[in-house]
Amino acid sequence: MAISSRVYHLLRIPVTDSIVLILYEHLSLQDLRIALINSFRVLKTRGIFRCVLPDLEFSARKYIEDLDKGDALASLAFMRKTLLGTIERPRGLKGFLSSFLGNSHHLWMWDSKSLPEELNNAGFTQIRVCKFNDCEDEMFKHVEDIARFKNELAIECRK
Repeated sequence: MAISSRVYHLLRIPVTDSIVLILYEHLSLQDLRIALINSFRVLKTRGIFRCVLPDLEFSARKYIEDLDKGDALASLAFMRKTLLGTIERPRGLKGFLSSFLGNSHHLWMWDSKSLPEELNNAGFTQIRVCKFNDCEDEMFKHVEDIARFKNELAIECRK
């Protein structure tokens, strides 16, 4: 089954035995499961899989913190930051096609408890929350961006 999502990053870096070169974002639950299974399938034995995604737990805690401070617009900030809401529904054929094919909203979000479960279900092992540039494979230093790790969920695991 093809993944019906837009590919956001295609990294062209020297290939080692431990790097999956295509990273997906904005996937539905089912598409993520398919992507994880396919990533596991193409990775070589002991290969490393790393992903950085928006952290649902961080966003939810920030929302509650803002709400507790009396911020009347806390829910708006939460919905905007997480890309879960739609401010304005596109109209007309062009709007429909852009909305349908653009896939710019998060269709599912993850935290440090649920994503490791999905990775485990796909067959991955040695699953851990990781940090910027803490991978034993130096090749990841060529593609990781420290800004991408701020307040985000970063996970590493092996086949």
